[in-house]
Amino acid sequence: MKNNYKIYIFILLIALWVQGGNAKGATLDLDLTPERVDIGTFYNGTTVKISGQMPATAEVVVRLSGEGEELHLKRKGKVAGLLWMNTSDLTFENAPKVYMVSTGTGLKDLETSAASQFSFKALKNRIEIAPESSDNDFLLQEFIRLKSKQALYSVTPGGVSYGQEAGGMKSYETTMTIPSNMKPGNYAVDVAVVQDGKIIASTSKPLVLKQVGFPEKLSKMAYGNGLWFGIMSVAIAVMAGLFMGMVFKGKSGAH
Repeated sequence: MKNNYKIYIFILLIALWVQGGNAKGATLDLDLTPERVDIGTFYNGTTVKISGQMPATAEVVVRLSGEGEELHLKRKGKVAGLLWMNTSDLTFENAPKVYMVSTGTGLKDLETSAASQFSFKALKNRIEIAPESSDNDFLLQEFIRLKSKQALYSVTPGGVSYGQEAGGMKSYETTMTIPSNMKPGNYAVDVAVVQDGKIIASTSKPLVLKQVGFPEKLSKMAYGNGLWFGIMSVAIAVMAGLFMGMVFKGKSGAH
């Protein structure tokens, strides 16, 4: 009886080892096109394609996120019960510049899935709001709503499409929109595969947004030579004002 018990324990350990090895060795690759977005003079946003191969019986979640930043906003409220005015200052620390998520059709509720760390719910543990108050949950929701209106935050259920299964694998693909107000900098594309209630594989690739041409030179001038940038800005404003005055002078005199 004792020997049978030892054999049972040995078989159980082997099974757990094999299962763990399969989870770690799950195949997942990631192709990002393009890997660098150039922001030139006529840039007005673009899209990036995210695709690859994954286990056929799994689901996938894709996230595009940016580095954390500190944002200072004004809180509005009614004064004397009549007028809406700025009532206090709020600081959001470590708020991602961008947070876009797409999932496969099988991940219907991302917040309660094994990939909940990719949902908006996870931002509660990441973003710090000062001063701290009992309204922090409400303020975070309003902050996410603001970012969503700016097209910088989004969660798109079913935004990832799958290809046909072959050899235990299937392809996945999604396209994410890069809005024109997305700042130059370094971003990350993360992909995770979910199966049997857990993440069995994940991978990541960097995405770079870089200013080129005239916007790059203008930015360097603004940070490297603020005096000349200020003089040039004033000169352009004056010339634009004179030009508009000449254009509309004749029209105003005709009335």
